[in-house]
Amino acid sequence: MILVGMMMEKGEGAASGYVGCLSMILMPVLQVAAMVVMLLTIAPIIFGFNEDAAWSFPWQLITMAPGAFFKLAGVLIVAAIVLAFVPLLGQLQSLHTLVLGGIALTFLLGILESANPGVVNGRVDFIPGFWFSVGLIVIGGLMSWVGMMVAALVVLIRKKITRHQFRIYLTCFS
Repeated sequence: MILVGMMMEKGEGAASGYVGCLSMILMPVLQVAAMVVMLLTIAPIIFGFNEDAAWSFPWQLITMAPGAFFKLAGVLIVAAIVLAFVPLLGQLQSLHTLVLGGIALTFLLGILESANPGVVNGRVDFIPGFWFSVGLIVIGGLMSWVGMMVAALVVLIRKKITRHQFRIYLTCFS
């Protein structure tokens, strides 16, 4: 993300437009890659198989079942791009994470069940309760706002803009 931002800052005219279009595709891909690795690492904890994270599990899955892994990554990339273009909901990153995480866990459960039938004992609830979902969205929105404020302060310090310009910046990006 930092590299794309730096490329847009250095790009002039049409070049920055190309980088902007590229970032609309690149950002969901990076988000999906990070989410897949994170979920595969903590899947044993989520499913109750183990109390420790399986740090090598993402790489084992890639080497042992590359077709299933790339199918999972492809579905998540398409879902991330579709979610990004939904009006109003496209700006809620916490909702993206919730939906993509649910899809990834569903796929992962299917992969684990096909590799070792009977490994999952009991019912796994993929749809969280209402208040849990509301809490995730509120906390995600709050953290997104805090991140914007930190970014605005960094811009204020780095570019040494006036307080009036800073208020305009906050108004535009809040």
